[in-house]
Amino acid sequence: MSIKPLTSLFFIALIPDTKTEQELYQFKIDLFEKYGYKVSLKSPAHITLIPPFSWLQTSTEELIEIFTNFLPTVASFDLKIQGFDTFGDSVFYAKLICPPEIFNLQNEIYQYFSPYLNTKNNYQFNPHITIANRDINRNDLPKIIADYQLKTYHRQTQISAITLFKHNGTKWQIETQLPLR
Repeated sequence: MSIKPLTSLFFIALIPDTKTEQELYQFKIDLFEKYGYKVSLKSPAHITLIPPFSWLQTSTEELIEIFTNFLPTVASFDLKIQGFDTFGDSVFYAKLICPPEIFNLQNEIYQYFSPYLNTKNNYQFNPHITIANRDINRNDLPKIIADYQLKTYHRQTQISAITLFKHNGTKWQIETQLPLR
């Protein structure tokens, strides 16, 4: 019997400015209090650039070095958040109006990291900020949509860094950040 090496989960994302991130996280808390949805509470509000991947725990420092050696050509940029929407009946999210920089950045970092990842290039980048997912009850979705259609949420936020998250066994935490130009 072979022993599997211990791995940790990581993902790479963008985080809105602190005030906006807190407002968006409050929407997650509101859905938890009203419907009991808690999966999305395990991470701050974010835009995923590279979805979760496994990395050997013994080489976490190597991952951090690889991450911090990434040299993005994209400078800080503004991102608009405008209302809410759904993906089917399993994801409720804040809609983004995305400038080209976000797509350029995602492509750059995905190309940079792809030699290090043991995944196929089947990630369809669709920038959004998840408010509720996986544990969402499809019967609640019409009520949620009706509630949030009444809420006017429009924000502009500055994106100035890329964040490497690590799962601590319970929730996602910031491991390190890399400033944009």
